[in-house]
Amino acid sequence: MENPNEPAGRRDPFEELNRKIEAAMEEIRPKVRRALEELEERVDAALEDVKPRVDEARTRARPKVDEFVSDFQPRIDAVLGRMQSALENLRRDFEARASRAEARQGGASTGAEAPGGGSEGAAEARWPRDEGGSTSPADPPKESRPDWPTTDGREDAGRPSGPGGPAVP
Repeated sequence: MENPNEPAGRRDPFEELNRKIEAAMEEIRPKVRRALEELEERVDAALEDVKPRVDEARTRARPKVDEFVSDFQPRIDAVLGRMQSALENLRRDFEARASRAEARQGGASTGAEAPGGGSEGAAEARWPRDEGGSTSPADPPKESRPDWPTTDGREDAGRPSGPGGPAVP
């Protein structure tokens, strides 16, 4: 659409510049395409030259890698076995503690009802509240807190109560 304020026959400078750019692009496209094809050929030739050396290095390294893996695999298996065993022991311990806590709560159902719907029996009353807010008798005593009991009448009271050593009678 022509502007009525401009004289007829005058060209838009933007359109003229755009036409020149398009013409230049059309002129260099074949040159760029040829340069890219040559570059691709050079890269392919270089890869073909390097490929035998890479394959040879891989073949030389394979026995060392296999030896490393065969030496290291038993160590990894042993660590994983110890971790799985520890996790299984923790799971059993948590389940045992939870069942003891449920048994205590069931036996202490004659206690006063707490606002949350649970009951706090005499067993929970003798466990002091720590900074973490835990009052469950299933929580282990903390060795760093001297006011935590070291024996509590549980079935496993004779076992060490934590990493600090055996329970003190």
